[in-house]
Amino acid sequence: MGQSKAKLFVFNALGKETLSSQRICAGKNSKVYRVNCKSGESYAVKFYMQPTADGRSRLKQEWDALSFLRQSGVANVPRCIEFGGEEQAAIYSFIHGSSVRLRTNADITSVLKFLRQLKSCSIHNKARLISRAAEACFSLTEIFDNLNRRFNRLSNLPHSDDLFVKMHGFLEGDFSKVFKESVDFAKKNVPENSWDLPLPLELRFLSPSDFGFHNSIRSLQGDLFFLDFEYFGWDDPVKATSDFLLHPAMELSDFEIASFYKGMFDIFSDDQNFETRFKIFLPLYRLKWCLILLNEFFNEALARRKFASDSAVSDYDLRRVQLDKAKKFLNSDKKIMKLIFDS
Repeated sequence: MGQSKAKLFVFNALGKETLSSQRICAGKNSKVYRVNCKSGESYAVKFYMQPTADGRSRLKQEWDALSFLRQSGVANVPRCIEFGGEEQAAIYSFIHGSSVRLRTNADITSVLKFLRQLKSCSIHNKARLISRAAEACFSLTEIFDNLNRRFNRLSNLPHSDDLFVKMHGFLEGDFSKVFKESVDFAKKNVPENSWDLPLPLELRFLSPSDFGFHNSIRSLQGDLFFLDFEYFGWDDPVKATSDFLLHPAMELSDFEIASFYKGMFDIFSDDQNFETRFKIFLPLYRLKWCLILLNEFFNEALARRKFASDSAVSDYDLRRVQLDKAKKFLNSDKKIMKLIFDS
């Protein structure tokens, strides 16, 4: 059904007769198809699940982001071909390549080069028209508010079966203990009169927000291309650094962790408090990722995953796996800190 829909969209939008269509990506919020045309071209067709957690259009957010980046001279992202508001879909250039499974040390260099480009793009006049990245936090208070909002939403879920009971037990036990420790550490190390102070505009940059090797393709020439800009916008470089290092979709090597942090520290060397903020914020962002991993306990998040993946796995099993991941993730910041600062 989805393959036929993708072919029809290309035919109607571009007037090109299609040969075949195949599913090429199973994310949590979208479906992506490769559509091959008789004329020899291939296109990537992406259908979006609506909307983001903060109510924004994933389609418009990504389309605007990629349009801006290509206009700004960033070449290793897809080109925008056709916007389909009615279909909640878009056609992009198809990147011939493969997922990034086996990585080399040069790949971290490519990632850092791309982020340096984004920092350069951030000074363009049109950049000011771009909104905040999804769930961007520019002050300690905003981070606290985000964590409390996520925690309270999960806490308000019913104790509907044994798995929900276990989830609540985790939140009320181990998670709450570490939550309090991390918040107390942050409050101790940030003067109270600075908790509400936003990060100055000149220290922010345009970030993909959901960024990593899981959202990249190695082209046939060996270059990395970057995908998925549904959450793109202005963000704190410390948050972008933390999210890359923490992202559950990646298992970074010790070299990658240390090299990426050093590279980001160098790129944002104009931020004299970068290291201090990183040491305070990383433990808080690791708590946020724990809560994100529990999103599948919400019916709407489960529906998005099923929309994107067509998974036959039961709701119970999906949630059980996510709860196990969240429990293991609770100490994820400690290895990162040790590698960066104790080596």
